Amino acid sequence: MLQSRKQQHPINFFDTPGHPDFFDETLTALTIADGAIVVVDIVEGVLCQTERVIQALVRQNIPFIVVLNKMDRMITELRLAPVDAYFKLRHVLGEINTVIK
Repeated sequence: MLQSRKQQHPINFFDTPGHPDFFDETLTALTIADGAIVVVDIVEGVLCQTERVIQALVRQNIPFIVVLNKMDRMITELRLAPVDAYFKLRHVLGEINTVIK
């Protein structure tokens, strides 16, 4: 329960899997959602399922927030220099913006 001043607002979270076999369940969850948080793995970028979810959110006019996740993987796994990590971030954000358009 989220409480702001004297009002309480219930918040329900639906964790929908990114696997293609569960896309119908994701769409069903969106029909009752007032908003969404879309988590994007910065190394993987925008995958097919993420693209489909963003498109569904835009079509249904559901507000959403994009969270870039696992940014440490750019350093630990990809061993990117800071300037390359910056360009990787820009690339993923560009992918997200392209899907939204």
